[in-house]
Parts: sequence; structure tokens; C-alpha cells
Amino acid sequence: MAKSNGVWGAIGGGGKRKAFQSALIASYLSDIDDHRVENEPPYYSGGEPRLQTLFRNRCRQRGFSHRTVKTYWHWIRQYLKYFNFKHPRALNERDVEAFLSHLAQHRQVSKATQNIAFNALRFLYLEVLLLPFDNVQAIRVKREARVPEVFTHEEALRVISHLVGPYQVMGQLMYGSGLRLSEVYRLRIKDVDIQAGQIVIRAGKGEVDRITLLPQSVIPALTEHLTKIQALHDSDIAQGFGKVSMPNALARKYPSEQKSLHWQFVFPASRLAREPISGEWVRHHIHETSIQKSVRKAIRSARIGKRSSSHTFRHSFATRLIQRSVDITTVQKLLGHKDVRTTQIYLHTAGGITNIVKSPLD
Repeated sequence: MAKSNGVWGAIGGGGKRKAFQSALIASYLSDIDDHRVENEPPYYSGGEPRLQTLFRNRCRQRGFSHRTVKTYWHWIRQYLKYFNFKHPRALNERDVEAFLSHLAQHRQVSKATQNIAFNALRFLYLEVLLLPFDNVQAIRVKREARVPEVFTHEEALRVISHLVGPYQVMGQLMYGSGLRLSEVYRLRIKDVDIQAGQIVIRAGKGEVDRITLLPQSVIPALTEHLTKIQALHDSDIAQGFGKVSMPNALARKYPSEQKSLHWQFVFPASRLAREPISGEWVRHHIHETSIQKSVRKAIRSARIGKRSSSHTFRHSFATRLIQRSVDITTVQKLLGHKDVRTTQIYLHTAGGITNIVKSPLD
């Protein structure tokens, strides 16, 4: 028989218990986020705000995405935790070196992860605290070249066939258009041009816009899906809602556009939510984790014996184009890569070498 005494008994069953645990974790993270670091009162003697306030204000000035702000703050927090929450002004470049070396030697992070931590600390010292940040000589992680996993065409279609409802349309777009996961769930109706057969990706990786193709085979399912989205939006309007979050303060500049259909997300969330800044009820986009879970389930159902995820669709898109002799620079533009060397990795997955060279055994 389950115990019901103490604080757990007071809050009841499983759902309430999880809520209470989440509240405890949130409270703990709040304590860390408030940066109760050594010798830091709510305000410094000179009237300077808390570190997190300075950090967030500077991120807002730089126009960082929510994901970047969250990631940078995570690594700043890890850095301060490593030094028992001493204030970063009391630390120096040698301490940064020690932390980055610790990540490489003891936590065995990847080179990309170590670089993100380095960039977060560089931003903290140079742009938030306005302190020098030069000659950091940490032990750096050696980057090993990895060939990405790709689906064969038959495998990709098999995974897509196991996706249900709007998730199937998302899978078709990731494979057929080469979209990243974040580009799928942030897609807005106005950026899908069915007549021209193209999709405009706004503020993709590196805040760069690009145009990619819209597969003709997905248009019937996409059109049916958009009809349902229009009906959902009409229902929201009828109930006094219908607003959507808009970037770069466009909601203040064009207030009527916030309820327009063309600004709505192609894949909206199932429930309304409060907009963090304005506090208004809006219908945001679907959460990325729900897409990831659906794709993982579809991969298991399709019995794909590869280490794959939703991003494998994008790798497979590039590989198929190169196998069809599409010019590498065209593939680069469709993928939105800054450097063609990033795109050239798909020359390996396309099997160019194995098609030319024959094994001695054969």
C-alpha cells in the first residue's frame, strides 16, 4: 500500500505529485538563475543589476533567439557552479581555461559543445561584463569527421508511412524539402507558396532567409491540412481569440495582422498559451518534442536499424539530390549552408566513391 503521509499525502496522487516535483525543480533553478553568487546582493553598490538581468538585456539588444539565450545561460551557470558560484568578476581567463579543459577531459563533451560553452563565456565577459577575454588556451576537444546516417529512399517513405496526421506532412516536408526540425514547426502559412511550388524559410540558422522547393506530391495532403487550420483559426476568432505571436515587435506595428490567417503557424499547438511578454492568449506552434517523439516511434515501427532521428530526413534529402547529379552549390543553397564544405560531406553518403571504385573481392 502506497504511503500517503507527509508532504506527498498532502498533495495527492501522481499528477499532483509530478506538479509538486516540477515546482521544486523550478524553485531550485530559479535560485541558480537569480545568481546568488558569492558577494552579490540584489544590486551592486554602484546600482548595477543582477548578472542575469544584465545578460538578458544584452541578449535582447543583440536579438538572440530564445534557444541561444537558454543555451548560453546554461553554460554560464555551469561555469559558475564549477567555481562554487563565485562572481565572474572574481574569476579570470585562467579559470575559463580550467573549466573548458574540465569539459574536455572529465566530462568528455564534443568539440561543438565545448565551442558553445566557450562562446557563451566569451559573450559574458566581452559584452555583458565588458571585461577582456583574450588568450584563452584551454585543452580543446579534437573534432573527428563523421559521416551522417541517411535513409534510403524506401526507408524514408516507410518511416513517413508510419507517421500519423499532421506529423506525416511534417515528415514529407523534412524529407522532400530538406527542412530542419525548427524550420518545420516555425513555418507560417504565408511562407508556403503552393502555386510557385516553393517554401520561404524565414530567419533560419544564422538568421538567414532562403527558398527551398515544395514537393508536388505533398500538396494534396498539405492543402487538406491547411483547410483544417483555417477552420481552427475561424473557431478561435469566434471565441474572441485568434492571435499568434509575431517576431520583432511586428504585432505592435501591425496589430491587425496578429489575427490574420497568413501569419498563423502551419503546424499550430493544440492549445492556446499566454504570450510571455504581452500576456495575451495566442496559439503558438507545435512543440518540437512532440514531433521528435512521433518520428522516433515511426522509426521503431518501420524497423529501421540505423541511429536516426528527424534530422536524418534532411541528410537523406541532400544525399538524394547529389545522387541525382544536382550541382553541389544548388544543394548548398537549398540547405542554407554558409560554406560549401559543409555540403560536401554528403558526397560520401551519396556513394560517389563506391560507385566508381570496385572492390578486389568483386
